[in-house]
Amino acid sequence: MKISVIVPVYNVEKYLAACIESILAQTFTDFELLLINDGSTDYSYKICQEFAQKDWRIKVFSQENQGVASARNLGLECAQGEYIAFIDPDDKVGIHYLAILYALATTQKAEIVVGEYYQYVEEDSLFIFYIAEKDKRIEVFENNDFLTKFNRVAFATVWGKLFQAKLFKYVRFPKLSVHEDNYVIQKLYLMANRIAYVADDMYFYRTHTGSLINKEKSLKDIEDYYTALEEQYFDLMLAKQDLTLVKEIYQIGLNKYKHYLEERELVDARIYLKICQRLEMINKYGG
Repeated sequence: MKISVIVPVYNVEKYLAACIESILAQTFTDFELLLINDGSTDYSYKICQEFAQKDWRIKVFSQENQGVASARNLGLECAQGEYIAFIDPDDKVGIHYLAILYALATTQKAEIVVGEYYQYVEEDSLFIFYIAEKDKRIEVFENNDFLTKFNRVAFATVWGKLFQAKLFKYVRFPKLSVHEDNYVIQKLYLMANRIAYVADDMYFYRTHTGSLINKEKSLKDIEDYYTALEEQYFDLMLAKQDLTLVKEIYQIGLNKYKHYLEERELVDARIYLKICQRLEMINKYGG
């Protein structure tokens, strides 16, 4: 089995069939599709089962609701492929998606292949494209040079990419409410010796009212944001990488959430006190 495609599933009955159909329509066929039902309460699990009865490549696993990180981790434990691809259940991929990523992985001897994406904002019926045209330009990065592109959203997620399965030997997704991708993706970039990039927007990324990106931030969300960001900082420090960008993001985030919590009169919250302490440290010793 060449590729294991992992799709975490939770209450996405409106979008799930289209996602699965886009995967089954791939011109590259040597893959398994792992559908991880994370305690859905709608018809999502039934949809998974119906598709599994029609295609032997589909394997359905079910667990109590534990979040996307736990669902992806279960997928990693069950995956048999040489490569791993993550696709979110409300997204879709072009028919040549796996074929292009796998071809680059093998021809360029890349441990990670990164593609582009385009976004659909459901509330506004708006498509957003981030590259002017599909020129399919290929770039190859070595010695962590790819991290210079890490500030773009397209490169901070695990979807839209193909990974050698061996990169996950010691890496799992943390149980965070937000930014679990950021926590993991940089570790994978740092461990890879060779990363290929193709300027082809083959991944359809959807945002809608149910998307995590659109929800009001809770105290746990803010705590988890800093957990992920501080983990990124520590990893970069261990790898002796430039810390300038992550420092800037960290300080901007501290000020942003300080005001956010003040506006909601949550100045007694533990995370607010931590943010203020971090800002005092930066002011005293320099950011």
